[in-house]
Amino acid sequence: MFAVLFLLTAAVLTLVQARMRIHVREDLVSTLRAESALYTQIEEARSDQAQQSAALIANQPSLKALMSTNDRLTVDDGSESLLETSHADLLVLENPSGDILAFHSKSDDVPSSVQISGRTHCDPYFPLAESTPNRRRSEHSCSEEREVRC
Repeated sequence: MFAVLFLLTAAVLTLVQARMRIHVREDLVSTLRAESALYTQIEEARSDQAQQSAALIANQPSLKALMSTNDRLTVDDGSESLLETSHADLLVLENPSGDILAFHSKSDDVPSSVQISGRTHCDPYFPLAESTPNRRRSEHSCSEEREVRC
């Protein structure tokens, strides 16, 4: 009699454990999907806001006047205040041929080789396209050019 009671209790506990695992897994999947959708919406909003900020900065008459000089020292010196007023972390200004005329960053972690090179390069850890006015990231692989003129 004791053995039968023990087996029934073990069987019931095994069934309850299996159902609880299924329920917890379903709940976890549901929560992860909801959070993933929310994160996607937040990232899209952040991306849209960054593009709007870049467009506003690019359309400033003072910046257009600086860029028309096409002189690296003039643009670099005159655009430093734009980084502060825009509250951006990174400001990269390029001429139509892709030469970097100004490069300003709030972080000291930005490699100096990027500042010296005068050209953008394909580095997955340093995407210049997100903060460069009038640019958008292309869907090409890293071996190809990352930026496309708008």
